Amino acid sequence: MRIHHIGYLVKNIDKSRKEFEKLGFSVESQAKHDGIRSAYIEFLTNGDYRIELIEPDKNSDLQGVMKRFKNVGYHICFEVDNFDETVKNYQLGGYLLIQEPALAPCINNKRVCFLVGANTGLIEILEK
Repeated sequence: MRIHHIGYLVKNIDKSRKEFEKLGFSVESQAKHDGIRSAYIEFLTNGDYRIELIEPDKNSDLQGVMKRFKNVGYHICFEVDNFDETVKNYQLGGYLLIQEPALAPCINNKRVCFLVGANTGLIEILEK
């Protein structure tokens, strides 16, 4: 299991990208619409570090988080070898599945799901 990225919820991808570029990040993949999550998503890297900028649509479930926190890092994504087993083990360990496994169009249509832990907050599990 390794960290794939840190997800940042942003009001405006273009403005946020410019600020992250000042911090040494460069675009790995241009903004693309994810219809499943109703958001535009773009990946940036700085050395071994990758961040995901997420700009939700007006109809996105993320609008509530956006209104409360504005621009904020809000999840860690872990890439795993055995997706189904990992998700099951986290649930058995007390994590609550808040989004069923679904394809991630912006990550080569790999499966992802989101879970929340009482002491860790939101995590994303990504199929390797």
